[in-house]
Amino acid sequence: MKKIFVEYYQNVVVRLFTCLAIVLLFHSCGDSLTEENFVDLEPPTDNPAIDLRLHGTDYTLNIFEPTKLQYTIGDGTNRIYSAVYSMEDQSWEVHSNASTFNIHPNDFTPGPHKLKLDLVVSTGTNSIADNLGFEKYQIHKEWDVITDGRKAPSLKPVASVNKDSVLVIKWPKADHYNFQYYEISASTGFRFIDKKISNINDTTFCDPLYAGEGYSFSVDCITGNSYGNSPRIDIPMEAPQLYVQEIGYEKLKISWERSRYKAKYKLLIAGYETEYFATSADTSFVMPQPGLGNRIKLELRTKSQNEVWEDDSYGSLITSYLSYSMGHQILQRQLIHYAFNREEKVFYTNDGNDVVCFDVNSFNKNKTLKDLDNEGLFACPTNSSRVATLSRNKIYVFEDSRLENPIEIPYENTTFSNLDHFLFTDNGKIAYAKTKTSTYHLVDIDSKQELLQIPIDDYPIYSKWACISTSQDANYMSVGTENGLKIYHLANKANEIYSDTRNYRSVYFNPLNASELYLTFNDNQILEVRNPLDFSLIKTINLETKMVIENIDPASNKILLTNYKRLFIYDLTTGELVFSMPGERYYNYLFDGLLLTESGFLLDIKEEL
Repeated sequence: MKKIFVEYYQNVVVRLFTCLAIVLLFHSCGDSLTEENFVDLEPPTDNPAIDLRLHGTDYTLNIFEPTKLQYTIGDGTNRIYSAVYSMEDQSWEVHSNASTFNIHPNDFTPGPHKLKLDLVVSTGTNSIADNLGFEKYQIHKEWDVITDGRKAPSLKPVASVNKDSVLVIKWPKADHYNFQYYEISASTGFRFIDKKISNINDTTFCDPLYAGEGYSFSVDCITGNSYGNSPRIDIPMEAPQLYVQEIGYEKLKISWERSRYKAKYKLLIAGYETEYFATSADTSFVMPQPGLGNRIKLELRTKSQNEVWEDDSYGSLITSYLSYSMGHQILQRQLIHYAFNREEKVFYTNDGNDVVCFDVNSFNKNKTLKDLDNEGLFACPTNSSRVATLSRNKIYVFEDSRLENPIEIPYENTTFSNLDHFLFTDNGKIAYAKTKTSTYHLVDIDSKQELLQIPIDDYPIYSKWACISTSQDANYMSVGTENGLKIYHLANKANEIYSDTRNYRSVYFNPLNASELYLTFNDNQILEVRNPLDFSLIKTINLETKMVIENIDPASNKILLTNYKRLFIYDLTTGELVFSMPGERYYNYLFDGLLLTESGFLLDIKEEL
């Protein structure tokens, strides 16, 4: 207990007169005074032991909410003449030695204060002076008090990236005296973070595992009387954007912007396990060109350098995608065929059951014929604007790209995708071959009659569409397989004029010269050009590999071939390879400097030719 200032009230004069009056009183009674009639009393101490308590403690009082303070003044043996508690401009006068008084923290500025007690009580010596109220203690006592009735603050966090490329989130420091802790709540991907920080000065949170996958963060201040409700910050996903640059016709350069965070990358083709790139240093990669007609979906995975690729437990993985295909996609279809009409500079194909005509220069649709229920095969002669197509049981011949008033020729067909050869000759005939019956047919357009039918005993198995060919003058038909070659002269009836047993890969009549039959083989890399009439050798072209003939372009006099990995274009005059590029599709066409594929893609290569 602190040193108590005690003032002992003794009035000497009063006491002398009082004693003199008592002596005279005793003398007047006739009694003689003896020492037995007096009791010696101890004077009051300068350091009285009076118990003064608040809540039973002498330490600092924390008042953070309305509080009822319980006090005790002594043990009840001392009379209270005056007792006043005070703090700042508030005071509480009490009259009993034990009771309570109320204090509200909002009545005071937040922070430290002094709670004071000014007390006057009797000495408790039971002396005449004490009993008469002339003997008193005057006491002054102080307690340290901290008040703060404010609600917990709302803290607004701010995100940044430090020099080590790590996400850093900071928030204002709380100034509340009743602070208990900061409560952090964060989520990113499948990772959730809950953390308590009890140091009021620690106002920074770093996440070394964050790589930009999107972040939701809040920090709440918890005080002795409330829970702060702070706003969340949401950091959007920062997925690196992929860019693609074609390097000629052979390669692609894939690049992306480096992440702001300490990240590493993995590049692959979506749906495949082939990994093209996995490092933390570079942000670009050169890969092979996937080829005309192929659409690929590039997938870039971004992850923190502080994690391993195989560990997906945190889920802090960003995936960026980019679809790429070479050329221009005119239709989103598969296994479609084309026919080119050089008179009108248009080409035909199908979009489902619709016949579509495209301008060869603008690639715009000139005309669409709805719901023809067509087989997806088309043919044009080289000397007119006519075009032919067919449905399941009819052949349609249109005069031009207006696609009006067709000639309809019935024919027998039982299933779709049953035809392997379809050609419109320059003299008004239609030739086709049927898989199911293994037969070849020649039809006259004007009479709508079938002119002849040839059973094909050795019907092609591989690349069937490339193994049957008809000359544009309808004089010859040839079939080539791995078992040999047959050539027929077509007149009133079909006459076989040549056969052998060499291993053929494809056959094709030059649309501009019916006396040239082009042949490729399964067992060599030679392209032979022979006269179908006597099978005399006209010339040979050495090929880069074993190939299948796709078509000869009547506009440029160049031949397109494939090995189902690459496309090759040769000049028929010089026999030189003039262009090559990756291409894995089966059906490809060369029309007037345009490459078209079965998947609806088109590439203009006029400058290359």
